[in-house]
Amino acid sequence: MLPSPPLVRIATHGLEPVEAVVFDLDNTLVNRQRALARWLLDQLRALRAAHGLPPADRQNRRRWVHEIIAWDRWGARDHKQLANRLVSTALDSILSPRQQAERAEQLAGGIRELPNHVRPDARVQQLLAQLAGQKFRLAVASNGSSDLQRRKLQAAGLAEFPWDAVAISGELGIAKPARQLFERVASALRTRPNRILMVGDDWRRDVLGARDAGWQSCWVTWGRTPPRETPAVWQVERTTDLLHHPALRRQLDQHRSGSHPECVEARHA
Repeated sequence: MLPSPPLVRIATHGLEPVEAVVFDLDNTLVNRQRALARWLLDQLRALRAAHGLPPADRQNRRRWVHEIIAWDRWGARDHKQLANRLVSTALDSILSPRQQAERAEQLAGGIRELPNHVRPDARVQQLLAQLAGQKFRLAVASNGSSDLQRRKLQAAGLAEFPWDAVAISGELGIAKPARQLFERVASALRTRPNRILMVGDDWRRDVLGARDAGWQSCWVTWGRTPPRETPAVWQVERTTDLLHHPALRRQLDQHRSGSHPECVEARHA
């Protein structure tokens, strides 16, 4: 049997080389905010039409969607809360509180349509292909139901990607930031915890959860300001900005030129 190709490693200043990269799903590999905006627009139109109201003008629709997404706080609300807010926004003037609650109860299951509004991102696919080509072990670690998260992966064109591990809380019965989930992923990757990099948008679940498990962390900020007490973690505005980190960019360039150093230096944000 031929030996496995050597793992390409990136050394960040003062940290162990990275051998595996684990990605969150929502707002990391998949733009949930945009998918949610599309779903909300569809539901607003349908709700108003069902109750005999004229379509809202474009300015009001955008304002309503923006307000609901801001209120959702990057997925912090559950499906029932989201449905309640949507109904009160669209139908506040014509339904009683009791009627709104009944309508929201009917609508809550509609969030299962969210994966239908996910779109593939060629830049994310390119990032994963380049990392895989450099022999990094790659995985997904996501909170959510099995059906929803698997369908999002499918809609994003990532279901058939040769992941080394896919960990979904609804399938495992444990969720980030529980240390057990990170330990399960590390075991599946056959990689020491301090050589795994977690990339995600949720400060508590992804960044702090990974660090508590002994992993390295990269926070996808989407323009947000980190908490005041910020541990030393990598930060990128978008997931695809990983390609522009000095260490990773150099490593990819060296791969194309035929040079394969085991470790390279990187700045630690």
